[in-house]
Amino acid sequence: MKKLLFIPMLFACFLGMGQEKSLKDLRNTINADEQAGRMPSLLNLELYANAARMQKDEVYYEEALKKIISYYRVKKYWDPLFNIIQ
Repeated sequence: MKKLLFIPMLFACFLGMGQEKSLKDLRNTINADEQAGRMPSLLNLELYANAARMQKDEVYYEEALKKIISYYRVKKYWDPLFNIIQ
């Protein structure tokens, strides 16, 4: 499946209240990118973080924030991560 087609599918799944499935799909996509030596897209990481937060899954939310910060150094995610770690 082409990546350009995959992202709208994730949006549709996510917006259609299929957050659990989209969380799993996003996690698999991010892990596949990492295993292939590619940097996961910021969009996928942000979607993953948002899906985890909406599912109230603190473990996956923390994982997503750590990946966003380590790959992209986006400062707006530092405070939420520090609040989780404390």
